[in-house]
Amino acid sequence: MSNRPHRRPCQPTRKPATTPSSKSSKGSASRARWATATTKPTPLAIHRELHNRQGEADALGNLGLAHEAHGDLFEPIELFEQALLIYRDIGDRRGEAGALWISSLSFNKLGNRSAAVSNAEAALRIFEELADPTAATVRTQIADWRAAT
Repeated sequence: MSNRPHRRPCQPTRKPATTPSSKSSKGSASRARWATATTKPTPLAIHRELHNRQGEADALGNLGLAHEAHGDLFEPIELFEQALLIYRDIGDRRGEAGALWISSLSFNKLGNRSAAVSNAEAALRIFEELADPTAATVRTQIADWRAAT
């Protein structure tokens, strides 16, 4: 067990500038730090601003995984599809296969087995072209889905 005290989730310690002390320079500096801490740009926004399509697609995929981890079943598919379009546009076959594969898992969680199998088969073709070891996992999952129907 850790000796560190329990910490609550990050919360601003001061309210935004509505207190009388906010007119002082100390209050202004505090407000500026608080505003900066709460408005950091996201990796997705940074990659978009830099026109880094690879980074944008990767960030969309990661964001989809985060939404999925929090129980959202619809948003991840939309994010994976956006990433897929970018991967195709920039010619990243491994990224394309990954987006297809992970979206197939999300479709399956939603109960859309036909879309899951379709995306998994497309991913499998690419993984096999690339001689990627993920092909074996995808192949097994497709067989399991088909056996269950």
